[in-house]
Amino acid sequence: MLVLMWMAPDEAKNEPVYSASAPPSAEDTLMVYVLGAGASRDAGLPLYYELLSPTLAARLFGYLYQHPTMLDTWANGLTRLLNDAVHWRKKGQDLEELMETLFSADTDEYRALLEYYYRTIYVADSIHTGTSSPMYLHEGLPSLFEVLSGSGSRGAIISFNHDLLVEQALCKQYDTHPFSYYLEAKHSCDLGTALGHETPVYPSLPSKSLAHPGCDTARIIPILKLHGSFNWLYCATCDYIVVGGPDTLMHFAGVWLCPLCKQMKLESSVVPPRRAKQRTALAGIWEKAMRLLCSAATVCFVGYSMPEYDRDAVELFQRGIGRSTKIQVLSPLHSQQSMQRYRTTFPGRDIDFLSVGFSEYLWYWSGRPESWAP
Repeated sequence: MLVLMWMAPDEAKNEPVYSASAPPSAEDTLMVYVLGAGASRDAGLPLYYELLSPTLAARLFGYLYQHPTMLDTWANGLTRLLNDAVHWRKKGQDLEELMETLFSADTDEYRALLEYYYRTIYVADSIHTGTSSPMYLHEGLPSLFEVLSGSGSRGAIISFNHDLLVEQALCKQYDTHPFSYYLEAKHSCDLGTALGHETPVYPSLPSKSLAHPGCDTARIIPILKLHGSFNWLYCATCDYIVVGGPDTLMHFAGVWLCPLCKQMKLESSVVPPRRAKQRTALAGIWEKAMRLLCSAATVCFVGYSMPEYDRDAVELFQRGIGRSTKIQVLSPLHSQQSMQRYRTTFPGRDIDFLSVGFSEYLWYWSGRPESWAP
């Protein structure tokens, strides 16, 4: 179950507590992880091409039959997902392409597709976490950043995913691994501020606020989500982002007015890939991602296929990753098409294609190697 929660901002600061002016640019070695949908696959979340397939609900039903105590809880929800998947499958076979089509043509139908997308991820995550928590993330990800810190290096994450798996894993050890979205203060606030609360909206968040006063900024792990996040709400009128918890989209999208302009209702921040960079608030994140890539010693792509249609992402990597930067690509199985796209994106470069999943990779760094070693 997604349990990441957020505190209300520090009343004495003008900046959101989860924000900072810019990612730190220390002189030590920087390791940047670029996460695609495959990075969440080991935690039970579907890949994009599976999201419009009725076989996804059928697979989850099969998983539930192996754990009958959960069947009553999720049977009705999965039946609805199965029916909805059949409906959306008639309109398209690729989620991101369908998002692009509906975003341009029909706002109401686009909202309905996003609701289906969010609900599918939520149900899949809840079912898998209820039976086998993704410990490779909860143990392995903090251990990875601990190893990097101990060796005088830093780690950063650039993600194209909308789920909260990474934040959830790091939140459990926030005191030693603080993280930040690095949203611009003028374009964002916490949900507590938006609702006018003086106390935390989600009291189960660790007591330390993100980027809190006195925190060593060199220790803050950047998590730059280039395509938005399920816990971000967006105002299209004033280009403003409100950051909340895992249930924010379900309860507040289309209901609450923007706290800045007080005219437009907040919507999901999730947009098609080709639209993400058009939004000023998100574009600020792209600029910070460029700076991280330019200073990286190693860039490790995890479960990311380098899709040709996302030209903004391809341009970001081509401009940001220098000739001396080491490039790694993690995947349990590398297709010839995917490897060719990487070689086309980085012509003449030495690329390490590592045949390993994210879970095996993180287990190694947590001191529990299974079937892989560098």
